[in-house]
Amino acid sequence: MADDKWKPITFAPRRGAILLCNFDMARVPPSIDKRRQVIVFSLTELNHKHGTGPGRSMVVPTTSQEPKTIGPEDVFIASGNYWSFEEDCWVLAKLVTTVSHRRLSLLHRNGRPALSSEFLDVDDIERVGTAIKYALGLS
Repeated sequence: MADDKWKPITFAPRRGAILLCNFDMARVPPSIDKRRQVIVFSLTELNHKHGTGPGRSMVVPTTSQEPKTIGPEDVFIASGNYWSFEEDCWVLAKLVTTVSHRRLSLLHRNGRPALSSEFLDVDDIERVGTAIKYALGLS
């Protein structure tokens, strides 16, 4: 069933953008599910469209639930640091994945899509990068 409220992005997102991802569009249990805020982690120059179709980007999902066991692959972001995160959240670096831009949307504020993305600052991008390297065995 089509979702009339889902508005996929039509642009190539920049690294560090905080967007919404619809993980239900390609879910196979026990994969992560539902719509979640994600951090675009792939290099900006790799996030371009493919011909006339959408592009794809590497993203890292977030959750408001504290992990049962916290490891170097989990990055804490306190609420109030970004308008995109209204409550404390965790970036789940071990769940880094590549998705089509059709699965990405701007965040919603007061029931309406935001006009632009928010971006992680340089220090937080570095912390996420360190966590991804750990999760992939590259540290």
